[in-house]
Amino acid sequence: MHANLSDVAEAHRRGMIGESALLALDETLRVVLDVQGGCERIKKTPLPRGYAFIAERLIWAFSALFPLATVKELGVWVIPVNVLVCLAFTLISEAGRVLEDPFTMFWNGLPLTALSKTIEANLRQRLGDADLPAIPSPDDRGILM
Repeated sequence: MHANLSDVAEAHRRGMIGESALLALDETLRVVLDVQGGCERIKKTPLPRGYAFIAERLIWAFSALFPLATVKELGVWVIPVNVLVCLAFTLISEAGRVLEDPFTMFWNGLPLTALSKTIEANLRQRLGDADLPAIPSPDDRGILM
């Protein structure tokens, strides 16, 4: 059941859908296209590599200077504390890098396939279709694609 705007217009001409339904469908399609355009702009926006470069250099500088500043207070514990703090900063930086491309098809991206199949199943159910696709669920590792 794949329809496009010309199919909707043809259904209106044949009297299958009324004027208010046509206007509602037109508005819905406009909103969907606006959202799709926004997502495409996000996907195609290049982010300067300089931001990640600066963050990496700051983490390196912090990892070198933090032990010097806290060795008196922490003694030998300065090493594990430094590792944990710098690991936390590195993980935050990595999370930012991953969020630069939210539409990737890797495990850490948005579950676009699952979202699309769920939307399709919901729409087909609303249209009265009995042959619905299965709604995706996470695999045995807890990953939803």
